[in-house]
Amino acid sequence: MMSIIKQLLIDWNSEKNQRIKLQQAYLVIVALMAIASGLVTLVNISLGRTIIMFAAILALVYIVNSISWLVLDMIVSKKIDLIAKAHGKKR
Repeated sequence: MMSIIKQLLIDWNSEKNQRIKLQQAYLVIVALMAIASGLVTLVNISLGRTIIMFAAILALVYIVNSISWLVLDMIVSKKIDLIAKAHGKKR
């Protein structure tokens, strides 16, 4: 089991795209917080609710981050490429 986890971490670390790494880290942390919240709720309901609220906030951050990168890739990056191509043709 440890070797599988170690290999997963090595593969994850070899990923070059930092945005994908960040998004995957958000999802893993949200999932772990949800599991921890469920376990803690068995002992302390108030603390369990607090943990799940933080997980919900982190999930919201994940969604906002995804949308912002999508907008950046679709709109801004294409315009920058068009400007760079147009500028390159003038030279």
